[in-house]
Amino acid sequence: MRLHPSAPLLALALAACSAGTPHRSPTPADLALLDRAENALIAGCMHARGFVYWPPPPPAESPPKDFPYVIDDVAWARAHGYGMADQLRIMRAHAANPNTRYVAALPPDRRRAYTLAMDGSGRADRVLSVRLPSGVTLHRTTDGCTARAKTRLYRDLNGWFRAEAIIDNISAEVQPKVRHDPRYTAARSAWSRCMAALHHPYAGPEEIRARLGHLSSDPSTEEERETTLAVAEATCAKSTGFGAAATALDREYRTAATDNEKSSFQTRQRLRAAALPRAQALLNDHT
Repeated sequence: MRLHPSAPLLALALAACSAGTPHRSPTPADLALLDRAENALIAGCMHARGFVYWPPPPPAESPPKDFPYVIDDVAWARAHGYGMADQLRIMRAHAANPNTRYVAALPPDRRRAYTLAMDGSGRADRVLSVRLPSGVTLHRTTDGCTARAKTRLYRDLNGWFRAEAIIDNISAEVQPKVRHDPRYTAARSAWSRCMAALHHPYAGPEEIRARLGHLSSDPSTEEERETTLAVAEATCAKSTGFGAAATALDREYRTAATDNEKSSFQTRQRLRAAALPRAQALLNDHT
Protein backbone atom coordinates (compact mmCIF):
# COMPACT_ATOMS: atom_id res chain seq x y z
CA MET A 1 0.00 0.00 0.00
CA ARG A 2 1.44 3.40 -0.98
CA LEU A 3 1.38 6.21 1.54
CA HIS A 4 0.33 9.60 0.19
CA PRO A 5 0.74 12.88 2.08
CA SER A 6 -2.51 14.51 3.01
CA ALA A 7 -3.11 18.01 1.70
CA PRO A 8 -3.49 19.51 5.20
CA LEU A 9 -0.20 17.95 6.34
CA LEU A 10 1.76 19.25 3.38
CA ALA A 11 0.10 22.64 3.53
CA LEU A 12 0.97 23.07 7.19
CA ALA A 13 4.52 21.84 6.71
CA LEU A 14 5.15 24.11 3.72
CA ALA A 15 3.60 27.05 5.48
CA ALA A 16 5.85 26.46 8.46
CA CYS A 17 8.89 26.64 6.18
CA SER A 18 8.00 30.05 4.77
CA ALA A 19 9.98 33.01 6.04
CA GLY A 20 8.59 34.77 9.08
CA THR A 21 5.93 32.13 9.78
CA PRO A 22 5.93 30.55 13.28
CA HIS A 23 6.50 26.81 13.16
CA ARG A 24 3.72 24.75 14.69
CA SER A 25 4.44 22.09 17.29
CA PRO A 26 4.55 18.61 15.72
CA THR A 27 1.70 16.22 16.38
CA PRO A 28 2.31 12.63 17.55
CA ALA A 29 1.60 11.55 13.97
CA ASP A 30 4.27 13.96 12.70
CA LEU A 31 6.84 12.58 15.15
CA ALA A 32 5.96 9.00 14.19
CA LEU A 33 6.36 9.90 10.50
CA LEU A 34 9.81 11.42 11.11
CA ASP A 35 10.84 8.40 13.18
CA ARG A 36 9.76 5.94 10.46
CA ALA A 37 11.59 7.90 7.79
CA GLU A 38 14.78 8.13 9.87
CA ASN A 39 14.76 4.38 10.53
CA ALA A 40 14.16 3.66 6.84
CA LEU A 41 17.21 5.78 6.00
CA ILE A 42 19.30 3.98 8.62
CA ALA A 43 18.22 0.61 7.22
CA GLY A 44 19.22 1.62 3.70
CA CYS A 45 22.58 2.96 4.86
CA MET A 46 23.38 -0.15 6.90
CA HIS A 47 22.41 -2.40 3.98
CA ALA A 48 24.82 -0.47 1.75
CA ARG A 49 27.55 -1.15 4.30
CA GLY A 50 26.86 -4.87 4.35
CA PHE A 51 24.63 -5.17 7.41
CA VAL A 52 20.96 -5.74 8.21
CA TYR A 53 18.89 -3.31 10.26
CA TRP A 54 15.22 -3.75 11.12
CA PRO A 55 13.31 -0.52 11.80
CA PRO A 56 11.77 -0.99 15.26
CA PRO A 57 7.98 -1.22 15.50
CA PRO A 58 6.05 1.45 17.43
CA PRO A 59 6.18 0.80 21.19
CA ALA A 60 3.40 -1.51 22.33
CA GLU A 61 2.82 0.51 25.49
CA SER A 62 3.61 3.88 26.99
CA PRO A 63 6.97 4.26 28.75
CA PRO A 64 6.93 3.78 32.52
CA LYS A 65 5.83 6.79 34.54
CA ASP A 66 8.74 8.91 35.65
CA PHE A 67 9.19 10.22 39.20
CA PRO A 68 12.51 12.11 39.18
CA TYR A 69 12.23 13.33 42.78
CA VAL A 70 9.72 11.26 44.72
CA ILE A 71 6.82 8.93 43.97
CA ASP A 72 3.70 10.90 44.80
CA ASP A 73 1.00 8.75 43.18
CA VAL A 74 -0.27 6.28 45.78
CA ALA A 75 -2.37 4.25 43.34
CA TRP A 76 0.58 3.91 40.95
CA ALA A 77 2.88 2.86 43.80
CA ARG A 78 0.38 0.23 44.91
CA ALA A 79 0.18 -1.19 41.37
CA HIS A 80 3.84 -0.84 40.31
CA GLY A 81 5.98 -0.50 43.42
CA TYR A 82 9.21 1.02 42.14
CA GLY A 83 8.56 -0.06 38.58
CA MET A 84 11.04 -2.92 38.66
CA ALA A 85 8.68 -5.18 36.71
CA ASP A 86 8.21 -2.41 34.12
CA GLN A 87 11.98 -2.14 33.69
CA LEU A 88 12.25 -5.92 33.35
CA ARG A 89 9.69 -5.86 30.52
CA ILE A 90 11.71 -3.16 28.75
CA MET A 91 14.90 -5.21 29.10
CA ARG A 92 13.15 -8.30 27.73
CA ALA A 93 11.75 -6.34 24.79
CA HIS A 94 15.25 -5.04 24.02
CA ALA A 95 16.67 -8.56 24.18
CA ALA A 96 13.94 -9.78 21.82
CA ASN A 97 14.61 -7.00 19.29
CA PRO A 98 15.93 -8.60 16.07
CA ASN A 99 18.70 -5.98 15.88
CA THR A 100 19.93 -6.95 19.35
CA ARG A 101 19.95 -10.63 18.45
CA TYR A 102 21.59 -9.94 15.09
CA VAL A 103 24.46 -7.93 16.57
CA ALA A 104 24.99 -10.45 19.39
CA ALA A 105 25.37 -13.24 16.82
CA LEU A 106 28.04 -11.41 14.80
CA PRO A 107 31.72 -12.39 15.18
CA PRO A 108 33.67 -9.83 17.25
CA ASP A 109 35.30 -8.16 14.23
CA ARG A 110 31.96 -7.84 12.43
CA ARG A 111 30.35 -6.54 15.62
CA ARG A 112 32.96 -3.78 15.80
CA ALA A 113 32.39 -3.02 12.12
CA TYR A 114 28.64 -2.83 12.75
CA THR A 115 29.18 -0.30 15.53
CA LEU A 116 31.44 1.80 13.30
CA ALA A 117 28.88 1.66 10.49
CA MET A 118 26.04 2.70 12.78
CA ASP A 119 27.78 5.20 15.06
CA GLY A 120 30.68 6.47 12.98
CA SER A 121 34.46 6.40 13.14
CA GLY A 122 34.95 9.08 15.78
CA ARG A 123 37.69 10.74 13.74
CA ALA A 124 38.39 14.26 14.99
CA ASP A 125 37.51 15.82 11.62
CA ARG A 126 34.16 14.03 11.62
CA VAL A 127 32.87 14.96 15.07
CA LEU A 128 30.46 17.71 16.11
CA SER A 129 30.61 19.10 19.63
CA VAL A 130 28.21 21.12 21.75
CA ARG A 131 28.79 22.51 25.22
CA LEU A 132 25.68 22.28 27.40
CA PRO A 133 24.65 24.97 29.89
CA SER A 134 25.69 22.53 32.65
CA GLY A 135 29.27 22.68 31.33
CA VAL A 136 29.28 19.15 29.91
CA THR A 137 30.43 18.79 26.29
CA LEU A 138 28.72 16.23 24.07
CA HIS A 139 30.04 14.86 20.78
CA ARG A 140 28.46 13.26 17.72
CA THR A 141 30.19 11.66 14.77
CA THR A 142 29.02 12.64 11.30
CA ASP A 143 29.95 9.57 9.26
CA GLY A 144 27.79 6.85 10.83
CA CYS A 145 24.45 5.73 9.42
CA THR A 146 22.52 7.37 12.26
CA ALA A 147 24.13 10.75 11.53
CA ARG A 148 23.75 10.33 7.79
CA ALA A 149 20.03 9.58 8.19
CA LYS A 150 19.55 12.71 10.28
CA THR A 151 21.50 14.75 7.75
CA ARG A 152 19.28 13.60 4.88
CA LEU A 153 16.14 14.21 6.90
CA TYR A 154 16.98 17.51 8.63
CA ARG A 155 19.77 18.74 6.29
CA ASP A 156 21.45 20.81 9.05
CA LEU A 157 23.05 18.11 11.23
CA ASN A 158 25.01 20.61 13.31
CA GLY A 159 21.90 22.69 14.09
CA TRP A 160 19.83 19.59 14.78
CA PHE A 161 22.44 18.02 17.05
CA ARG A 162 22.94 21.21 19.04
CA ALA A 163 19.21 21.78 19.53
CA GLU A 164 18.46 18.15 20.44
CA ALA A 165 21.42 17.91 22.83
CA ILE A 166 20.41 21.03 24.72
CA ILE A 167 16.70 20.16 24.87
CA ASP A 168 17.27 16.52 25.82
CA ASN A 169 19.57 17.53 28.67
CA ILE A 170 17.45 20.25 30.24
CA SER A 171 16.45 17.83 33.00
CA ALA A 172 20.12 17.27 33.84
CA GLU A 173 20.42 21.02 34.28
CA VAL A 174 17.16 21.49 36.17
CA GLN A 175 17.11 18.60 38.65
CA PRO A 176 20.31 19.45 40.58
CA LYS A 177 19.04 23.02 41.02
CA VAL A 178 15.75 21.71 42.39
CA ARG A 179 17.48 19.36 44.83
CA HIS A 180 19.70 22.14 46.18
CA ASP A 181 16.85 24.61 46.63
CA PRO A 182 16.13 25.28 50.37
CA ARG A 183 12.41 24.84 49.67
CA TYR A 184 13.08 21.34 48.38
CA THR A 185 15.29 20.33 51.29
CA ALA A 186 12.72 21.63 53.79
CA ALA A 187 9.95 19.63 52.11
CA ARG A 188 12.19 16.55 51.98
CA SER A 189 12.86 16.85 55.73
CA ALA A 190 9.12 16.84 56.40
CA TRP A 191 8.80 13.77 54.17
CA SER A 192 11.64 12.05 56.05
CA ARG A 193 9.91 12.62 59.41
CA CYS A 194 6.71 11.17 57.99
CA MET A 195 8.58 8.11 56.71
CA ALA A 196 10.28 7.60 60.08
CA ALA A 197 6.86 7.63 61.75
CA LEU A 198 5.90 4.77 59.41
CA HIS A 199 9.07 2.87 60.45
CA HIS A 200 10.96 3.69 57.24
CA PRO A 201 13.92 5.82 58.36
CA TYR A 202 15.25 7.37 55.15
CA ALA A 203 16.73 10.84 54.70
CA GLY A 204 15.36 11.10 51.17
CA PRO A 205 14.00 9.12 48.21
CA GLU A 206 17.49 8.94 46.69
CA GLU A 207 18.58 6.79 49.65
CA ILE A 208 15.81 4.33 48.86
CA ARG A 209 16.82 4.24 45.17
CA ALA A 210 20.39 3.39 46.16
CA ARG A 211 19.18 0.41 48.19
CA LEU A 212 16.63 -1.02 45.76
CA GLY A 213 17.28 -4.71 45.25
CA HIS A 214 18.82 -5.02 48.70
CA LEU A 215 15.78 -4.33 50.84
CA SER A 216 15.19 -7.96 51.70
CA SER A 217 17.43 -11.01 51.92
CA ASP A 218 14.50 -13.16 50.77
CA PRO A 219 13.75 -12.72 47.03
CA SER A 220 10.22 -14.08 47.54
CA THR A 221 9.36 -11.15 49.81
CA GLU A 222 11.40 -8.45 48.08
CA GLU A 223 8.64 -7.37 45.68
CA GLU A 224 6.13 -7.11 48.52
CA ARG A 225 8.63 -5.13 50.59
CA GLU A 226 9.32 -2.72 47.72
CA THR A 227 5.62 -2.17 47.09
CA THR A 228 4.99 -1.45 50.76
CA LEU A 229 7.87 1.03 50.80
CA ALA A 230 6.77 2.70 47.56
CA VAL A 231 3.26 3.18 48.94
CA ALA A 232 4.70 4.72 52.12
CA GLU A 233 6.92 7.03 50.03
CA ALA A 234 3.95 8.20 47.98
CA THR A 235 1.69 8.57 51.01
CA CYS A 236 4.22 10.81 52.78
CA ALA A 237 4.93 12.75 49.59
CA LYS A 238 1.22 13.56 49.41
CA SER A 239 0.57 14.27 53.08
CA THR A 240 3.63 16.50 53.58
CA GLY A 241 3.38 18.32 50.27
CA PHE A 242 6.83 17.13 49.24
CA GLY A 243 5.62 15.87 45.87
CA ALA A 244 3.78 19.10 45.10
CA ALA A 245 6.78 21.19 46.18
CA ALA A 246 9.18 19.22 43.97
CA THR A 247 6.82 19.48 41.00
CA ALA A 248 6.41 23.25 41.45
CA LEU A 249 10.16 23.79 41.76
CA ASP A 250 10.84 21.66 38.70
CA ARG A 251 8.33 23.74 36.74
CA GLU A 252 9.95 26.97 37.96
CA TYR A 253 13.51 26.00 37.02
CA ARG A 254 12.43 24.27 33.81
CA THR A 255 10.57 27.35 32.63
CA ALA A 256 13.68 29.48 33.22
CA ALA A 257 15.91 26.96 31.42
CA THR A 258 13.48 26.72 28.50
CA ASP A 259 13.28 30.51 28.20
CA ASN A 260 17.07 30.65 28.06
CA GLU A 261 17.09 28.11 25.22
CA LYS A 262 14.24 29.42 23.09
CA SER A 263 16.47 29.41 20.03
CA SER A 264 17.09 25.66 20.42
CA PHE A 265 13.35 24.92 20.54
CA GLN A 266 12.76 27.19 17.55
CA THR A 267 15.55 25.48 15.59
CA ARG A 268 14.14 22.03 16.35
CA GLN A 269 10.61 23.02 15.30
CA ARG A 270 11.90 24.70 12.12
CA LEU A 271 13.95 21.66 11.11
CA ARG A 272 11.12 19.26 11.93
CA ALA A 273 8.63 21.27 9.89
CA ALA A 274 10.98 21.35 6.91
CA ALA A 275 11.65 17.60 7.23
CA LEU A 276 8.01 16.50 7.19
CA PRO A 277 7.50 16.65 3.39
CA ARG A 278 10.88 14.95 2.86
CA ALA A 279 9.94 12.18 5.29
CA GLN A 280 6.61 11.58 3.57
CA ALA A 281 8.21 11.55 0.12
CA LEU A 282 10.86 9.11 1.29
CA LEU A 283 8.29 6.70 2.72
CA ASN A 284 6.25 6.97 -0.50
CA ASP A 285 9.36 5.91 -2.44
CA HIS A 286 9.92 2.93 -0.11
CA THR A 287 6.42 1.45 -0.46
